[in-house]
Amino acid sequence: MMEITGKIIFTGGSAPDVLPAPSYLTVKFEDVSRMDAPSVKIGESVVDVTNIYKKGEPLMYIIKCPVPSPLQSDYSVSAVLNVGWKPDGDSWIRKGDYLNDTSHRIPLEVGKDSYRMDIEAFLVVLLEWLQIPYHALNFVDLYN
Repeated sequence: MMEITGKIIFTGGSAPDVLPAPSYLTVKFEDVSRMDAPSVKIGESVVDVTNIYKKGEPLMYIIKCPVPSPLQSDYSVSAVLNVGWKPDGDSWIRKGDYLNDTSHRIPLEVGKDSYRMDIEAFLVVLLEWLQIPYHALNFVDLYN
């Protein structure tokens, strides 16, 4: 077994004041090495963070999963915070949710079973006329 831990960092002053019930944080660990094919989920953490969140403090996550094989594949962690609802089926993001659009790669090492990866999350703006999610990168200051 392996463990990935980290925190969700809200960027660009976009942290919510409060999270209405229910608000869910989903963090996925996936094999993203296959070209022109969907990623393969290896591990996932889905937590109701309604009563955990405090403005100014990052949300913490932990994923426990089997060690993937082969280790030379390309692995990534991603996150979505659904504000005031729980995702189901094809409905995974709405206006007012948070997500990351950066690939957070995790280089796995033989014999290592604990990793840390912090994730930056952006506020989602929905382009109504396109009906697709889009985030406002223009106002975000990225952390180092």
